[in-house]
Amino acid sequence: METEKRERNIRLLSLDNWRANVFQVSDEFTYTNGTHTIRADIVFLINGVPVLLVETKSTGEIEGIAKALDQLRRYHQQAPELLALTQVFGLTHLARFYYGATWSLSRKNLFNWRDEIESQDFETLVKSFIHPQRVLRVLTDFIMFTRKDDLLNKVILRPHQMRAVGRVLNRAAGPAKKRGLVWHTQGSGKTYTMITIAKKLIEDPRFDNPTVLMLVDRNELEQQLFGNLTSCGLGTKAG
Repeated sequence: METEKRERNIRLLSLDNWRANVFQVSDEFTYTNGTHTIRADIVFLINGVPVLLVETKSTGEIEGIAKALDQLRRYHQQAPELLALTQVFGLTHLARFYYGATWSLSRKNLFNWRDEIESQDFETLVKSFIHPQRVLRVLTDFIMFTRKDDLLNKVILRPHQMRAVGRVLNRAAGPAKKRGLVWHTQGSGKTYTMITIAKKLIEDPRFDNPTVLMLVDRNELEQQLFGNLTSCGLGTKAG
């Protein structure tokens, strides 16, 4: 009798209760695939799965961030199996903390982490990024895949985009206020912010499967928006 074949989706992270996950951190994390061996400075794991890799350099090292980024590129070449699991990376020279999405290694896709916190000392800044709740949100809400010129691109939101998403959801859920305004300058990622907000509104049970309208003022923006929505798995209807 032929064995029945089934496919099952397994969720490795608990999103409803972040404390139900097991969070671990390892320094000098060594990985080998039989051909190459790498040793990452710091790796963060959730339920045994490596999700965040951080390379650190000395504050006195000239071009420390550039060297750390080159090192990360070498990891992608020599240990792609590990980087297929690791979704986010961080680079620091103990003065600023930069982050990005794995497999998106251009310098322009490296973002300086900033948070709306009273104390701007380095330790507080880093802790605000690597807090378990933050890491889970980045993994599940703030990474997307888009297509451009038939190439698949991995995108992670910038700090101001993450804040905008959170504020829109809070405003939409609040009964007292019925409207809001998010102001983004040119080139600040308005499209990705809108897509993430729309996705979260549709997924959030508090909003009972809402209808989301997106308006643009130029035809090229319409094509860009619809293309990104499709690549993110959201259905659209052109007006």
